[in-house]
Amino acid sequence: MADLALFITVRTKPGQRDALKDLWEQHLKPRAAANDAQSRYVFSYDLHDENMVRMAEVYETEAAFKENAGGSWFADYMAAAGPLIDGAPEVHMAAPQWVK
Repeated sequence: MADLALFITVRTKPGQRDALKDLWEQHLKPRAAANDAQSRYVFSYDLHDENMVRMAEVYETEAAFKENAGGSWFADYMAAAGPLIDGAPEVHMAAPQWVK
């Protein structure tokens, strides 16, 4: 059973959601696809807010999350994404009870 789930909400500046997705596809998607310890990753557009992105990540271990989050690559991504984002992302951590 996976140890950790993250639920992330990001509000973009008006009209910047697709630009954020482009950065995500360049920086984060390849890393998630190659990371076996990050068993699930969902990148979603909110259905009711054209400036909102919602993500869910599932990690097999908390250590895998910490290793992933501690990489310098994430700071590089955030530096590029920062001008597109309206405020701090909202992040919730949870202990999965069942994952499919």
